[in-house]
Amino acid sequence: METQRPRSSLFGPILLIGLGVLLLLNNFGFFALNIWEMLARFWPVILIGIGLDILLGRRSGIGGVIALLLLLLLIFGSMPWSSGVLTAGGAPQVIDQPLQGATAARIRIASGVSSLSVGALPGADKLIAGSVTPARNERLAESVGRENDTALYTLSSEGAGISVPFGAWRGESRWDLRVTGAVPLDLSISTGVGEATINLEQMELSQLEIRTGVGATTITLPLRGDFRGEISGGVGKVTVLAPDTLAVRIRASAGLGSVDVTGDFNRNDDEYTSSGFENAGQRVELTVRGGVGEVEIRQIEKR
Repeated sequence: METQRPRSSLFGPILLIGLGVLLLLNNFGFFALNIWEMLARFWPVILIGIGLDILLGRRSGIGGVIALLLLLLLIFGSMPWSSGVLTAGGAPQVIDQPLQGATAARIRIASGVSSLSVGALPGADKLIAGSVTPARNERLAESVGRENDTALYTLSSEGAGISVPFGAWRGESRWDLRVTGAVPLDLSISTGVGEATINLEQMELSQLEIRTGVGATTITLPLRGDFRGEISGGVGKVTVLAPDTLAVRIRASAGLGSVDVTGDFNRNDDEYTSSGFENAGQRVELTVRGGVGEVEIRQIEKR
């Protein structure tokens, strides 16, 4: 008896072609999507689609088309289309913590599924200020403390996670924060899913640690400084902008991607040293480790 071979399904090829076309159009600027955030939010629907393909798609060619159509209907039905505008999951929460006479600070920030913007505060009376628009079911954990003359502060996301999107996605969560530039700062930032812009130009850093999650991240280094730092890439492009006023030595390594360095740097294998570094009074030692995606290090003119 001849063994009947299982039918090949059209579901997989059509899905891959569709995703490829979507990514290509996004890269050419026909529309702006945060692809990584979209995939992170809608992965349960893809699992449902795979299940439909197993049930229907491998029985016949038309079954694969039906499975794909059902998947598209699931995605379409999961999107909040009212008024054509995505609304946030919660009201913006104000972040406002005074410095209270501290002469140093240690701040830890860990965002969730959100876009993140971090910059420096004007003035000398605030430790951190800004606002967070949380996603639905997201909770913020805020901790304030003191260690001698060092102010301690932690802000992190809890509870949102990545869940089945039916009715749960009500728009982009946004973290817009400004931190002190008045005292030496030990700063640690962990990004979640979404784009992040971190501008450290006007900060006086004593230590820096940045761990990126999923999405593009742009980091602008301080104009000057004397500290050690580490940047670890996740999934997505990491761009590091180094002012030409900063004496910096960068050790850069690629993960599953590439490293592209431009500017007035002297190169020694994977080490890039800015001009005048050895004779500078203040110097920065920075390690950059790539993840899945490109690492771009670019010197920018500030003199």
